Amino acid sequence: FLTRTCCSSCSNQTVINTKNQFESSNRFGQNNLFESPLATNSSAMIRKVCSALYGALLLLLRTQADATSTNDASEYFISLASSEREVFTNWLGTNGTAYHRHVFMPTAAEAENGAAVFWNIDSESIHFAIAVHGKDDPKGVGWIGFGLSETGGMIGSDMALFETSTLQLTDAHVVEERSFPLADNSQDWILDDVIHVDDWIISEFTRKLDTGDNQDHAIKNDDNLWLAPTRFIAAWGHTSSVSYHGENKARAAVRLFASSNDDETSFLVDTLETGSGGLSFEVREDDYQIPAADTTYHTLCKTLDDLNLDLPEGQSTVTMIGGVPIIDKDTAQFLHHFTVYLKKDCSALPTLQRSLIYAWAPGDDGWALPDDVGLPVFNTEYNQAVSIEIHYDNPSMLSGNLDSSGLKFYYSLQSRTHDAAILELGDPMVTLRGQAISAGLAKYDFTCPGACSTTFLGNDNVTVLAEYLHMHQTGIRMTNEVFHEGVVRHEAAVDVYDFKQQGATHIQQEAYEILPGSSFKTSCYYRDGAEFGLSSQQEMCIAYILYYPAKQSPQGYPWYCAYKSSSWPNDGTGCSQELETFDLNEISELGRVFGNTGPTAKPSISPPSSILAAMPSNAPSVPLGLSPTHEPSESPTTEPTSGAVWRGLSIVLSLPALYALSVVL
Repeated sequence: FLTRTCCSSCSNQTVINTKNQFESSNRFGQNNLFESPLATNSSAMIRKVCSALYGALLLLLRTQADATSTNDASEYFISLASSEREVFTNWLGTNGTAYHRHVFMPTAAEAENGAAVFWNIDSESIHFAIAVHGKDDPKGVGWIGFGLSETGGMIGSDMALFETSTLQLTDAHVVEERSFPLADNSQDWILDDVIHVDDWIISEFTRKLDTGDNQDHAIKNDDNLWLAPTRFIAAWGHTSSVSYHGENKARAAVRLFASSNDDETSFLVDTLETGSGGLSFEVREDDYQIPAADTTYHTLCKTLDDLNLDLPEGQSTVTMIGGVPIIDKDTAQFLHHFTVYLKKDCSALPTLQRSLIYAWAPGDDGWALPDDVGLPVFNTEYNQAVSIEIHYDNPSMLSGNLDSSGLKFYYSLQSRTHDAAILELGDPMVTLRGQAISAGLAKYDFTCPGACSTTFLGNDNVTVLAEYLHMHQTGIRMTNEVFHEGVVRHEAAVDVYDFKQQGATHIQQEAYEILPGSSFKTSCYYRDGAEFGLSSQQEMCIAYILYYPAKQSPQGYPWYCAYKSSSWPNDGTGCSQELETFDLNEISELGRVFGNTGPTAKPSISPPSSILAAMPSNAPSVPLGLSPTHEPSESPTTEPTSGAVWRGLSIVLSLPALYALSVVL
């Protein structure tokens, strides 16, 4: 802004490139803002002022390097030689300028290899482009899959799949792990353009934000800083039809509706710095050596005493207003997700006294509460510590990697207009611990009566900002419903729950209100469930609701509604959950919405003549809708010739090829 303001007074413009002054991680925007137009004929005074302001701006950006993602798309795939990147850089200079946002999704095995995703949103549709390179594979790349995922993995994802064997894009979805990825009844992803040349695939496609199809995920406005981001997945391979991808997979969490690449992180940090007056503390690893194991969970924790905050005499409570991840660039590829809790202490023993306040996944820039809302911490005996559980993903089982990732929390010494609080529903005290879940499919319904909200709310409504649904490894679906006067007023749902991806699923939804007299039903569905307990190998069923303003009972208890054993005394609040359990016989009894039959299927569309004309004469002859189920041979008659550029529209993929994708991600 300062640079552009200075330069508005300049007539003749030239470009001064000062990018080399800074690390490659400090990049902002689709257009490189380090290329600053400065007038060659302006007065010396104006040039000096511009230079000083611009230098100050860059110094500020340097101080925020740890919280800033790579946002200059020309730096994507930087490990490739310039000649190898030429196809991509040429595309950037032409088609790439049409996209306002972009992100690079690295693989877990190699940080500089991955998928570059671009997007632009208009009133009703979203336009995507995705680029991948067949790095270190002599066969290049022959297919690509891109998806919108409910929890961050393949299951529960809405996908667009492109194969070079058929030149077709398929709208598909996956519900069950290791099951067929199925072609949607209604084909809503539309192929706009594709380039397949010199080990590259760059595919461009479009769909409506909300197709009205239960086999698609509606794309929601995710711009508010306390809402859940949108989760991307991608996979690709060297065969000309979909097959096992190996380590060619990537994922990210992004805010699709943020106005530009350069404002998402910087705006968040600026908001938190301003709201906190610069007060913050960190909870992060200290050169933790990541084990040479496929999956590792590691917990780090700090108490108020450990943090050694400079607080006014006699004050212990602070007001948390948000946080940003601190990602160690050298080990970012191993970070799968982490969950954040407030706890009584940092004891290594499992504890019932903890409340989840945040869950992070790659690409998520952090969170900030509204300006008039804050979360008090260190104000009761049960929130004297901040704990982070980090899930490390190390599929190549590499050793010797030291991590210093974590979170930076911003706080204020003053309270805000509204205190936020966390309402826990279901079985937060794990009263069921030790009880086994039935084999097969089972459902547990926990109901909190309307008398509970009447006791705590009186005549007031409260606003829910965020909702997290939490089970463990045998959980497969979870919902939390709010009823008022017998009508469902709100439902939060994870149709295809996947504990491996996030630990707790942050529901992507707008804020909503809870009225006095409202009741709740928290439902957890399991397949071959373990017994209930505190470890990740045991099961839980908890809904965490972040709301404001905080409420207490007339006796001073914070609002809660837990399942209790019959031996618990009656506290007079009416806040005791009732439990019903059901053994289910069929998958259809899970009540899933995603994956159900949508609108009437649209007819298959053959590639137009323009795309067929662009095919090399020795390209394979494959009927539409059918893909080879075997590894293609090395003969040029079965693989498209390098150098072909194909552009067009098609939308069918065979079930054999889709089945091959069942191990994707």
